[in-house]
Amino acid sequence: MKYRKQWIEALRGYGAIAVLNCHVIPALIPDWKKTIIGKIIEFSPVGILISGGIPIAFFLVLTGFGMANKASTITIRKVPLEVIKRYFRLMLMTFMCCLFVSILIRHGFYAQSFTVRPEVSIVRWMDSSKNIQSALYDAAYRVFFKGASALIGPFWMLRWEFFGAVLAMLAMLLLKKVQPMTQLGVIMIVTALFLCLNWLYCFMVLGGMAITVMLEVVNSKLNIKEFGQKHCKKLIIVGILLLWVCKYYVYTPFQQIRSYEYLAASAWCLILLGGNILEETQNVHAVVLGDKCMQFLGKNSFAIYGLHMPVMLTVGAYLLWQVKEVYSIKHAIVIYLVIVVSTIIIASAFTWLYRYILRKVENLLRRCKYCLLYTSPSPRDTR
Repeated sequence: MKYRKQWIEALRGYGAIAVLNCHVIPALIPDWKKTIIGKIIEFSPVGILISGGIPIAFFLVLTGFGMANKASTITIRKVPLEVIKRYFRLMLMTFMCCLFVSILIRHGFYAQSFTVRPEVSIVRWMDSSKNIQSALYDAAYRVFFKGASALIGPFWMLRWEFFGAVLAMLAMLLLKKVQPMTQLGVIMIVTALFLCLNWLYCFMVLGGMAITVMLEVVNSKLNIKEFGQKHCKKLIIVGILLLWVCKYYVYTPFQQIRSYEYLAASAWCLILLGGNILEETQNVHAVVLGDKCMQFLGKNSFAIYGLHMPVMLTVGAYLLWQVKEVYSIKHAIVIYLVIVVSTIIIASAFTWLYRYILRKVENLLRRCKYCLLYTSPSPRDTR
């Protein structure tokens, strides 16, 4: 099954912009929900694009879905190599973003925070001696093993992206020879256990795994074409409605459970399941999800996710500093647009550099492997 489908890539783009909006809009307009326009947006489906938990749920569900698919093409012996490759790919972009921030901090062009008030805006510039070592420590260790970052706050999620991927890959390999219905039953039981333990992000990853198994069940037990024509659009519509509903906190009997995020993960599972069946049976793409612009954002989603906060705390803070005495909603809109455009441009450059470095490293490793194979001594030479 092809993993990087165009419509899924476009959904990545929506996710990245939603996370950006979740951080930037409340920072520039703290009381935006109290305005008439804000209330309309909040209570409409557009509010999904200003939510942090919903796109996080999507990225983690997609991780489980993608790694479960990958597990079908590898053996248990290749798992250590796949884990190292995934760690390096995540770590490389993380290090690039953290290094960028450490350079900005070192030169005094990074705001620790800023406060927007009706009468005046306050910007607190960070004064620190961050260096390459701090960026490397953050990228190589703190982000993945402590789930935190001293430089880029949103990188807390990468811990779950990494270990969730390993969990999904190992689980699918262990269940590889089991019948799809048994696989689904095991995943559902473990998922329910994670729900009771409030292991939110493991729940999301396993939800993504469940999509892969359910697709196998539909393929093997049912007429996929007939099922697709009858039910796939319903799955997508129900998923979208659940995303809208989960914008409002849903209280549950479980204490301290962030129920709307569980609901968001379930909604994304329905959307991804219905979307995959729809594509396989009818070969159609939603016009909006097939949009080239959103696919472009999707390809740069990792960099957008990592760089939107640094751009907001540099470019956004600088512009806010310039208009701090006369700040108004008009200034907020202009600064927001500048932050979005700047983030996309910088993220595109980072993505290009990231892929360039990856290609060079892969070519180097391929040459090293070639040299080891063809320059190693023969049995006769070792006598």
